[in-house]
Amino acid sequence: MTELTEELAAEFGEPKIFRPYRDVRFSADKSPYKTHIGAVIGGTGYVQLSAEGLGAGAGMWQMAPEHLERYRAAVVSDGPGTELEQVIARIEKADITVHGHGALKSAPRGYPADHPRIVLLRYKGLTAWKQWPVEPWLETAAAKDHLI
Repeated sequence: MTELTEELAAEFGEPKIFRPYRDVRFSADKSPYKTHIGAVIGGTGYVQLSAEGLGAGAGMWQMAPEHLERYRAAVVSDGPGTELEQVIARIEKADITVHGHGALKSAPRGYPADHPRIVLLRYKGLTAWKQWPVEPWLETAAAKDHLI
């Protein structure tokens, strides 16, 4: 992970590898180590290696209140909101999954419940995610190419 994130840093920004230890204080499972290793790259990118393979994502998991306000103002506007829908459609067409996080059960306060982009308005975070299964190329420089 260190080698991979160092190679990606020049293009995507400073990496931060997460600690391998689990917080077991309130967990019935007291196994001390995580079964994956992850890193944030450049503040909004994420890379993860595990027994399932290689995963990569980008976006905002939890938007700060000022970001969330700007995001919702853009989503409700016809120009930026329509453009966001088109970007999401292109991402999904490229076999990358777009996830909304922290979805409200109803419309956010001050927004109409029947807005055409109500699903996007209810999210408090939005990320794109791609997962590759374990393949021989994971141990080579090709991993970087797949991530890029």
